[in-house]
Amino acid sequence: MEFDIFINPPEEKGGKWIAFSMAFPGCKGTGNTKEEAIKNFKISMENCIKALLTLLPEESNENNKDNKDNKDN
Repeated sequence: MEFDIFINPPEEKGGKWIAFSMAFPGCKGTGNTKEEAIKNFKISMENCIKALLTLLPEESNENNKDNKDNKDN
């Protein structure tokens, strides 16, 4: 899956860089540097995905696991 990551520089001196993507609403990363903001966004994105997966019925989670296992073969 490909998606764009947008990176905003600090708005004021001493502010934080912000990284986000329209593909993951509500997920963002901030940091003192652009690289730190991107790294923190990736962590936030992983946590958003994990949280969404917990909302799926157990049967759906098993199907996703089976599909992943089949891709590895």
